[in-house]
Amino acid sequence: MITVGKAAKMFGLSRTALLYYDSLGLIKAERADNGYRMYGDEDIQLLSRIISLRDAGVPLSEISSYLETPGSDICSILLKRLGDINKQIEAARGQQEIIIRLLKNAGVREERKFRTDEWMETLRQAGVDDGNELQWHTLFEKQSPVQHKELLKALGFSGEEIDRFKKIYASV
Repeated sequence: MITVGKAAKMFGLSRTALLYYDSLGLIKAERADNGYRMYGDEDIQLLSRIISLRDAGVPLSEISSYLETPGSDICSILLKRLGDINKQIEAARGQQEIIIRLLKNAGVREERKFRTDEWMETLRQAGVDDGNELQWHTLFEKQSPVQHKELLKALGFSGEEIDRFKKIYASV
């Protein structure tokens, strides 16, 4: 038998969350002689199932119905949840498409391009000069190749030029 606090710690929950689950009837702790709530092995196994279902996004109300109905099918609950997730993904993709279309229509991509002279001045002010510019780009390329490529594209370099630069950085 373990206390509420130890069970909460075991599962990475707050003590309040376990007491809430108890108040909903999802799990029932036994009272020790000292009045502490205690959980046995079966309670811990049940709590593990509850937490797994919560991690899958199953609402507590559905978990409660599942636990209260002997012989209920967990697969139907999980399939319903999977369907809900698929609908959310579909909605998010639709929103993503709208945002991309709005950005294209608003010309935001063009506005985001850096002016090369401004960028070079910023680098100069940060201490990057002709003597260490190659070193800076090489380090940036090694640490964050995707972001470095995006920077070069934003500066107006073509894919061919970027590929040529990457070969130079790799040889340094």
